[in-house]
Amino acid sequence: MEAEALLDRLAKPSGDPDGEVDLLRAEWLIAVGQPAEAASLLTSVDPDGRWKCRKLAAEMIALVRISRLDGADQLATRAEKACGEDPVFWRSAGRLHLARDRAPAAVAAFRKSLSLDPANGGVQRDLGVALIAAGDALEAASILSALLLVDPDQTETRINLDYANGMLGRQPLRRSSDSDLVWSRRLQYAGLGAQRASHSHLAEALLGQALIARPRHDEQLWQQYAAVTGRKGEGTAH
Repeated sequence: MEAEALLDRLAKPSGDPDGEVDLLRAEWLIAVGQPAEAASLLTSVDPDGRWKCRKLAAEMIALVRISRLDGADQLATRAEKACGEDPVFWRSAGRLHLARDRAPAAVAAFRKSLSLDPANGGVQRDLGVALIAAGDALEAASILSALLLVDPDQTETRINLDYANGMLGRQPLRRSSDSDLVWSRRLQYAGLGAQRASHSHLAEALLGQALIARPRHDEQLWQQYAAVTGRKGEGTAH
């Protein structure tokens, strides 16, 4: 709500002749889960103006979020030559590749984005996720661990690290600040990482601990536990 009010104030003094405020609003709409509205708004942004590459990057993500992946691919192909030196474009390209299960291409795109903007922690997180998808848990764990040294309270980054460590056969350690739900999620994703890397006994133990720690019934978690144990879970439908 605060961001929306600020965008409204930005648009009032002189309008929005080059579409900058519309671009910001579209990026906000994507962030709050309204990609279709964002895609519509982006049509008002000058396609050849100074925000061209950010507009294209936002359009790509909007199309990904509304499952128009072929359209996003076509847009990425057209935009690569013009925006090949823009880190925001490469980050969006990496997210598109992840959505299409092209993990190696996603890794390459995020590395390109980081080469242009090395200090961008968000792209570093994305690279960690792409490396997990590509099966490189060791480098992913290294990158995600470094991010947590700077900001230990990034819960989603820690959960991704737990997944990577699970692939490496490592167990998570509970932080004093972890609620029961956060700890259960961490155990769950560590277990799923262990399962992916065929650490079957570790996966069963971690998912079992996740069930015990979970403060309320979670059907998906029961199903995951049942899958790794090879038997019907107590909470599964009959």
